[in-house]
Amino acid sequence: MFLLIVIYLLLAVGVAFLGQNRKIGFTQSFGLSLFLTPIVGLMIVAHSTKKITYFEYQYHCPRCGYNFTEERSVCPYCEKAGHSIPLIREEVTTT
Repeated sequence: MFLLIVIYLLLAVGVAFLGQNRKIGFTQSFGLSLFLTPIVGLMIVAHSTKKITYFEYQYHCPRCGYNFTEERSVCPYCEKAGHSIPLIREEVTTT
């Protein structure tokens, strides 16, 4: 009996890992697989849409903390104050 419970939980976790790259997500996939059986959870995950991930670059000023989405070499706010602070380029994930 204990072995069946462990197998059931492992199947639910497996379905949850399949759902983590979809809009349904890991937690909802696991919950559905746990309460509605892993087979039903797998069907729901298979019919959910894939999560689309986009990347954009932001430029961060280490002195004043402002973020810019347009490409710049120095912070315009710090430049007005007489400082030539180079911006740090960061890759930001959006969905």
